[in-house]
Amino acid sequence: MVVLLLTSPHGNSGSRYFPFHGYLGLTPLTVQGVVRTKLDPDGKPLQAKSLIVAVRCYEARTGRRGTTHSSLLAEYSTVLWHAPATAATAPLADFEHAFRITIPRDAPGFSTAYFQDYRLFWRVEAVISHAHVMGIGSRLVKSAELPFVRYDVPSSIPLPSLPSPDLLPHQTTKSRAPAIRYYVSVPTDAVGPHDILSVGVFLRPLDPSVSVRSASLTVERRIELRENSPASPTSASTLSPPNISPTSSREAFPSLSRTPSATSISPPPSPIMPASGSTFTLDTISTAQTATSANSQLPLLVRDRAREQDHPASPPSSWTGAPYKVINNTVAGTENVSGRFVRDVQTGVWSRTLTMQWPASRSSARWALGETMATELVRVRFFVKVKIIVSSPSGTDSIELLEQPLTVISTNASERQLAITKYNASQAASSSRSSSKSKSPHRTAPPSPVPSVPPLESMPVPHSASSGGDRRAREGDEGEKQREGKRQRESRAPKRPHTSAGPRDRGKGGAGGMLGAGGGGVWRPGTAAAGGLVSKEGLGGGLGIGAVVGIGGVHTVRINTVTGVTTTHAQASGGAASPDHVRAWEEELARIEAQSRRSSIGILSRPKIPSLAKSARRFYGEVLGR
Repeated sequence: MVVLLLTSPHGNSGSRYFPFHGYLGLTPLTVQGVVRTKLDPDGKPLQAKSLIVAVRCYEARTGRRGTTHSSLLAEYSTVLWHAPATAATAPLADFEHAFRITIPRDAPGFSTAYFQDYRLFWRVEAVISHAHVMGIGSRLVKSAELPFVRYDVPSSIPLPSLPSPDLLPHQTTKSRAPAIRYYVSVPTDAVGPHDILSVGVFLRPLDPSVSVRSASLTVERRIELRENSPASPTSASTLSPPNISPTSSREAFPSLSRTPSATSISPPPSPIMPASGSTFTLDTISTAQTATSANSQLPLLVRDRAREQDHPASPPSSWTGAPYKVINNTVAGTENVSGRFVRDVQTGVWSRTLTMQWPASRSSARWALGETMATELVRVRFFVKVKIIVSSPSGTDSIELLEQPLTVISTNASERQLAITKYNASQAASSSRSSSKSKSPHRTAPPSPVPSVPPLESMPVPHSASSGGDRRAREGDEGEKQREGKRQRESRAPKRPHTSAGPRDRGKGGAGGMLGAGGGGVWRPGTAAAGGLVSKEGLGGGLGIGAVVGIGGVHTVRINTVTGVTTTHAQASGGAASPDHVRAWEEELARIEAQSRRSSIGILSRPKIPSLAKSARRFYGEVLGR
């Protein structure tokens, strides 16, 4: 077997949803990533038929036992691998392939929504179709959620003219309440999050003595769920997609070859987004009444207002004779709206406009507010309800007026405008990057040759005082270069950590500094310097052993690490040690100092330190022939 992995182009981002680019119903939408297969520890490849990746929109009817019915609303897929035409299956082992699926702006489907008894969702799925394996089946699926939100706007219905007072179309029928003819004006434009909903109420009591006191406005969501499954339901338990042959996948979904233009969008005429300019504008956004899915005609939004007004609770035509469940919920409203009705003296009509703000969209962690939609399994609609309170000589009565349908969408005008701006900006940026990559790179002038530094002549080490002036001049030049190199080495040299042996090393001077700092010449910690008597700046709090040996006119420095007493001795130039002896002395002192630094005994373990000092002094005398 193999392990199937589905990742985004930038790896696992840690997000709950798979990344995508674009806006459903408003711009082309792109989903891209990488599909990988890896062998199991057993190392046996999988006899597979094909490997496809698809973006699908599902709807599912849920209940106490999980998903009872499901249906596929839209699908866009591409084939990444398939077995040869001469064989039914082929071994599939380690495999990796990038994919890119483009969903057209006129794609069917709706916004992702989760209700208690129904859910609609989008997924990107990688599917391996393989030979049947006992206990596993014939499919291996890896999926990730896509939180698509539909951004298009349904075409508005022409607003009918306000009827005259004598032609108010409706009349209340509540018994023992005064008869009132009325008209409720509901906007035909779609309402989105944070939009202001304005509802006009016009009333004319048949009894002139009746007065209207107040009114309240509520919006009810009605979910109608079909109880039995459609004619050709999808598998309810696994939501497995239909079989798609590798050769016919691209023919079945020609939109996979479409890619958004490099700059702003100028789409061809379509029922969702007609082409009326080079860029998207809110004036050109409209939708059609239906959109075609992969299998059937699905109504995109419910727009038959006349039929809904006459039969507000009637099921879809395809549900004729089928039982369905109705769930009503109040999603918004205002109770006892302040303000008074205005009465026209001539016509006797009481009028008022009720306003409210539509609630914001809910997060995916909560039950969705929803949008107006209709499919084979569900129909979601919204209705405006107005309740009035009237006073008459017989008393006060509360009367509910006839509900009116309302079209609800998932986005408002400002969100759509912002989406268009972001999309066009990203397309312009990608276009500039692609154009810069297509051009040949600028050729920069070759760097000017750096003049080579001639090698320094090796100067013999003087052994007499007659050449002291030349020696000091050379040592001054060499000392300046060596001090510069020393400063660079000190800046990147590792510092000794703070231990029981004392505090950490300091950058310059003080305890822990290098012996003989600032004296010129080639320095090593606690070793010899190239000429001249050098002062001691610090030995790490008095620990360790150091000595300085001058080559011309030898000067020796002996340090008692216990008492801290420093003694200096001078020797004639004729008795100077040979370079081999000095080099051996430097190596021995470096070894002793390294051993002392590694030790974490500290000041309390002093008996061990004098032994190191004693051995150093003994070896020091042997080297100098004393």
